[in-house]
Amino acid sequence: MGIKSFLFSDPVNMLLARSLDMQSTQISAISSNMANMDTPGYKAVEVDFEAALNSFVDNLPADQLRATNPTHFGVGNDKSNPVPMKEQDEKSLRVDGNNVNVDKELAGLAKAQLIYSAAVNAIIKKGGIVKAAIESKF
Repeated sequence: MGIKSFLFSDPVNMLLARSLDMQSTQISAISSNMANMDTPGYKAVEVDFEAALNSFVDNLPADQLRATNPTHFGVGNDKSNPVPMKEQDEKSLRVDGNNVNVDKELAGLAKAQLIYSAAVNAIIKKGGIVKAAIESKF
C-alpha cells in the first residue's frame, strides 16, 4: 500500500470521513427539529443510519478490503450518495401535530457530538501514526 493510498483511499479513513458526514447531518437535522419545535404539523427528522450504512457498504468495490476473518465486514465510501433522512417514528406529542421531543433532541445532539469527536480523534491519531512513520529514522 502506497502512502497516497494509505492517506486518501484507505477504507478506515473513508469510514471515518463518512461518519463525520453522517454526524454533521444528524446535528443539522436536530438543529432543524429544535428550530421548528413550535411549528404546527412539523414532523421531526433524523439520519437513517441503517440505510446510510447499507448504501455505504453496497457501494464498496469488491477488492477494497480483504477480510481476515469470515465474521468481519467491509466498509467503503460514496461521497455522491447523500446521507438518507427519515421522519422520526414518534407519534405527535401535541394537538397541533408537531412531534418534536426536546429531551430526545438534546440527547441525540449529545450522542452525535460524542461520535463526531471520537471520529475526529481517530483521524488525528491515525495522522500521528503516519507522521511518526515519516519522521522515523530506520
